[in-house]
Amino acid sequence: MDESLVAPKRERNYWIDLGRLLMAFFVVGIHATRKASWAASVNEPLTALNPSLFRMAVPFFFICTAYFAYDTFLRNGRDPKVFFKSALRYLFLYGFW
Repeated sequence: MDESLVAPKRERNYWIDLGRLLMAFFVVGIHATRKASWAASVNEPLTALNPSLFRMAVPFFFICTAYFAYDTFLRNGRDPKVFFKSALRYLFLYGFW
């Protein structure tokens, strides 16, 4: 394989990986506590975390995906205005949905 065709390896940001791992556990927490009721005394603390702490996972994954997509977009030499225009369009569609 020709070495000139392979993209150079970039430095990995392990803080983002750690955040993604933590948020993956939060997603499991969202699904595990959804059916728990306030009457169940064992699940009460976890049920209280669902609407507060665990719900940070979904916006985090949206932001993380946007960060990586924007980075790839800029590395390919494209205009940032096009990216933000597309992002606003998708944000509007997501909000409408």
